[in-house]
Amino acid sequence: MLNKSAKVKVIENYYALDFYFFGKKAEEMEGSCCEGILAEYKTYKSALMSVLIEFYKTINYSPNVGVKNIQQLQENAVQNAKISRKISKTLLQHERSAADIKTKVMTKLSESSKKKEPKEINKIVREATLTKQAQLGVDALLIAQSLLEAKKVEVLLKNDIDQQLLRESYKLLRDGLVDTARVVLSTEA
Repeated sequence: MLNKSAKVKVIENYYALDFYFFGKKAEEMEGSCCEGILAEYKTYKSALMSVLIEFYKTINYSPNVGVKNIQQLQENAVQNAKISRKISKTLLQHERSAADIKTKVMTKLSESSKKKEPKEINKIVREATLTKQAQLGVDALLIAQSLLEAKKVEVLLKNDIDQQLLRESYKLLRDGLVDTARVVLSTEA
């Protein structure tokens, strides 16, 4: 069972994801882009929050949240989104990020060669970089602070089926969220 402060943090993160990707709530995007894609984004976001709740339960997360009203919660969400953007830009500079981007670029180039498609290298590199930055930002937003404030982080080091399932579910839903958010942004009027 999640404690009250962890529940508040889940709601805060729910809003913060919108601010991270769009700079505003997803509801404010309605009418400015494809409704189906926005609905898919919201579905991924909700599913990711379900996995996040399980993650918070696993690590016995008990954040120090002093939110008194919805306005303060949304202000915190905006602030956390801005911080996550900065963190993602910093993390993008590390060697591991560069290696991940290189792997994705090489895979995409290989796929385009097999399909006999023209190779738009600059576009492929840009897409891989922006996707990696968004993934890092979501991780910073949802996971990083919780690991610092958790009471049972060592549980994550177990390599049992439950932990593997939790990690893989998180990655799959995060990647789906990032992909749909990028499509929403590309179709915004």
